[in-house]
Amino acid sequence: MKKIIMKSRILPMIFALLIIWTPMTVLAEKREKIEIHYISLGDSLAAGLLYDGEHGDGYVGDIVKTLITNGYQVNMVNKGVSGFTSSEVLETLPNNKELSKADIVTISVGANDLLKALDIPKFIMFNSKYLNAASNEKMKREIKNTLVEAIKVAEGSLDKVSIDKIERKVMDLLEKYPDLLSPNISAALQLIIDNLENTEENIEAAKLKIAETKGNLEGNGVDDVGILKAALINLEAASSNMQTIIEILNISEELKNEVEELKNMASPLKAAIDDIKGLEDDLNKYLEQVAEIEYLINNAQEVQQIMLNIPSTIANVGQNLEQTIATIQQANPNVHIYVLGYYNALPYLPANLQQIILPLINALNQEIQETTTATGSMFVPTFAFFEKNYETYLPNKFDIHPNNEGYQVIAGAFMSKISQAFPDITEPSTPEQ
Repeated sequence: MKKIIMKSRILPMIFALLIIWTPMTVLAEKREKIEIHYISLGDSLAAGLLYDGEHGDGYVGDIVKTLITNGYQVNMVNKGVSGFTSSEVLETLPNNKELSKADIVTISVGANDLLKALDIPKFIMFNSKYLNAASNEKMKREIKNTLVEAIKVAEGSLDKVSIDKIERKVMDLLEKYPDLLSPNISAALQLIIDNLENTEENIEAAKLKIAETKGNLEGNGVDDVGILKAALINLEAASSNMQTIIEILNISEELKNEVEELKNMASPLKAAIDDIKGLEDDLNKYLEQVAEIEYLINNAQEVQQIMLNIPSTIANVGQNLEQTIATIQQANPNVHIYVLGYYNALPYLPANLQQIILPLINALNQEIQETTTATGSMFVPTFAFFEKNYETYLPNKFDIHPNNEGYQVIAGAFMSKISQAFPDITEPSTPEQ
């Protein structure tokens, strides 16, 4: 009977002790998990680079803040480096001594591999029509035909210039008005007659230069604007001779009518000079247009080749990521690894380029997701969070990085996965004695 009573007294005491000590046990268990080690690996997003070029806490800082709020003491090491590719992240791992004690590792790699392969400036200039050889030749032919017509106009203007007629007019003045012309003016007019021969030679040289330019165009030779510049120099020299004649004749009021007639004779030469100057501008424009077409053709061909190489670039990201995760898991089999899936960082490019960019981002994310899942790690998608919210999260149209608000969204996406293994901890109160 005493034994039964004793047992009945012992049992309540045991239950009481259990009630008293159970919270302490829970507290001990939870305290083992309170201190966690977090390592961030990756590119400029991991480094926290902002849309304005400044560095902030980024999504890494926001993850740390959330974990602390949830009751954890976080030891964080951020190894994110702006511009790092997947291969560069992989190369840093052998020297990373913190991996063995890490509880959480976040990774963002692959975007720089794709961006460097794409060469965005080339894509901005890309136009698929320049991949059509027949269309390209047609454009160049049309530009050339426009220039050939301008050359014909200039040639026609030069044909209207008659040095012989001007020479005869000056000689007539010398013979007709010997009394009105002072000895100095007569001597100057005689000198001009002698120089008219040079004027005629200059005009003929200009014609040859123009013909040479025309021949180059028709023969698909080298088009040199210097040829027309030489023609222009020759014509301007001829015009200078004529201007001297007019200035001298203007001295004598009695010869006013004769001067006007001479000016009229010289006007075709002025018109020819203007046409040649216009022709020089036309040739410069032609050369610029042809150079631009050639650039766009080469650019389109380079972009086409880039597109052919993109699948291997994305596959290489997957291989590097797989090795990165394997290296981390080898150093620490119990670590929790979370890998970022990218948003569209180029939403402000034109619609025709979005048709190229979006499938590439989707392909990159698919490669990252498949690789991450195959290694037992967690894929963290962010594309949908940014879609239709680009002006809010990516305010700089010329920069691919988000603002603090955008980083908070990324951190939230990470925490939705991280919290599954590291739930919110409520600090237990000290049990009453």
